[in-house]
Amino acid sequence: MNKKATITDVARLAGVGKTTVSRVLNTPELAGIETVKKVLSAVKTLDYKPSPIARALNDTKSRTISLVVPNVESSTMAEIIRGAMQYLTERNYSLLVLDSSENYATERDYFCLLQERMTDGVIFCYGSAKESMEPLRDLMPVVFVESSSIRDDIDQVLVDGIDAFHKLFEYLSSCGFKQEEIAIVFGKDDRFSRLRFQQCQRVLDELGMKLSSGHIIFNNWRPEDGYDAMKELLAQEMPPEVVVYFSDVMALGGMRAAHDLGLNLPEDISVLGFNDVRFSAYYQPSLTTLEYKPEQMGIAAAKQILNRITNSDLPVQKDIFMTDLQIRESVRNQNN
Repeated sequence: MNKKATITDVARLAGVGKTTVSRVLNTPELAGIETVKKVLSAVKTLDYKPSPIARALNDTKSRTISLVVPNVESSTMAEIIRGAMQYLTERNYSLLVLDSSENYATERDYFCLLQERMTDGVIFCYGSAKESMEPLRDLMPVVFVESSSIRDDIDQVLVDGIDAFHKLFEYLSSCGFKQEEIAIVFGKDDRFSRLRFQQCQRVLDELGMKLSSGHIIFNNWRPEDGYDAMKELLAQEMPPEVVVYFSDVMALGGMRAAHDLGLNLPEDISVLGFNDVRFSAYYQPSLTTLEYKPEQMGIAAAKQILNRITNSDLPVQKDIFMTDLQIRESVRNQNN
């Protein structure tokens, strides 16, 4: 009776390692085309039939990626989820979405869950990307979306905030707004908003500008928070002439507040957003905003995770997305 071929025999004939043979047989989409051809040719030549039991024992991957977001209701998070899911599904991976709701107890529970290795990698988005989550990198691939990391071995997907602030302030200056007339509303006072604030201060310093301390507000990301921020700003002794929100959803809440106070946009107050959600162009007036591509960021994060799973020795990956200024109707040009 002829001896059955083993995975070692296949590896030897194909000129590759046993790990590569296993990868081709279990996840061919993660191997090169030529490698797949060589391994499958050796399998056919040797009539190799892998043992179902052996394959089960060797398959230590769940083929699931976790994605942690601070608020699943956010339109930006929905776009990131859509992009990541599309990329992973096409490669036979599942996406597990975890909504932390910016709650410390929930985040702690997720950390304990993820430590159990029920997932092959994890993507943390915005406020969920915290220093307390960084130790997971010792167990699995980790990607931070829109957050800096103290560790130097965590892959990142970022928007170029420095470039965005340059575009923002240069545009407002071209419209005739002075530094004392500009207000900025950030989201929740967390790691992400602090990153944006630091970038803002850096660009202001570069441009020789300084905003009034009362015109810089940390609030939250919901429409009602944008509404409240606008009321607070307009109640000041020296209210701003233009309000910049770091979320289109917040900006739309602010626009409603101005309307409820009897102001006309953009004649009485101008509003500028950030991220260009799908409905911003259809609001009245349409929202001027800095556009970037959250869906593409989700794809980039998913790609980084699979790259790291395939090759743990890759250099640290960093994808940086640029913004485009979408000039619409919500900001008036004071020079006209």
